[in-house]
Amino acid sequence: MLSRGDDPDLASGPSCAEAWAVVWAPPVPGFSPRMDTDETRMLPVFAMANTGKIAIMRVCTQLHHRICATASMDSTARVWDLQTGKALKVCKHEGEVFSVCLTPDVRQMVTGCGDNKAYLWDVGSGQKIATYAGAGGNIKSVDVSADGRFVATGSRDYLARLWDLSAAKELMVFRGHEDTVKDVRLSPDGKHLVTRCMDGGSRLWDVATGKTVRVFNEGGGSVWDIDITPDGKCLVTGNKEKTCTLWDLVSGKEIRSFSAAAQGKSQK
Repeated sequence: MLSRGDDPDLASGPSCAEAWAVVWAPPVPGFSPRMDTDETRMLPVFAMANTGKIAIMRVCTQLHHRICATASMDSTARVWDLQTGKALKVCKHEGEVFSVCLTPDVRQMVTGCGDNKAYLWDVGSGQKIATYAGAGGNIKSVDVSADGRFVATGSRDYLARLWDLSAAKELMVFRGHEDTVKDVRLSPDGKHLVTRCMDGGSRLWDVATGKTVRVFNEGGGSVWDIDITPDGKCLVTGNKEKTCTLWDLVSGKEIRSFSAAAQGKSQK
């Protein structure tokens, strides 16, 4: 879940003294966040106030554990209680924090930072556990495998990497993109990695070999976000033309697309 703010690689938006993290999600038993009057969207669950310029770069939620983690440009990552909206922990960094991902058991979280490093944190204590060093540029995206054993990172040196989460050891480097790797997603079985590049392209990689399996062709559309479905069978991409595309991850074939622009015209 991504909240784009003043990312240096994107068109700058207005500066703000208060940054809101908005949680959109299906209902969770026993959890009723505030809704707006027509109940079509959730209102911000919490706010992060500061006197300086803030942009919340990424939001990672674990709704069934009722916590949320945010990465922001004020050099902090925060863990929040989704029920109360209170910050449980504040993890301070030396540079802007571009990405965050909670481990499946929510006991730890990984952050990607502007100092070209990623970090592993203990959620309970807020203490730093490990450092993932070796990237040649800002860490723009992090993802943790479903079994909690591995971390994937995407960075400004045009590379994606796979790390051993506990040992902080680099296991594989994925080469082929020609611009900043903005997003990384590991498949549920851990066998594949999907990356999104600043040039608008997205790729599927074999984790064992580090080789490109295929490139997904958006027909000239610049991809702004990616995700893998929970069953690991499909890739979802969203582009700046307001189109969301569903792909078969094995064959690389387009299954269908959803156009917000077309829907808007049909409602006029």
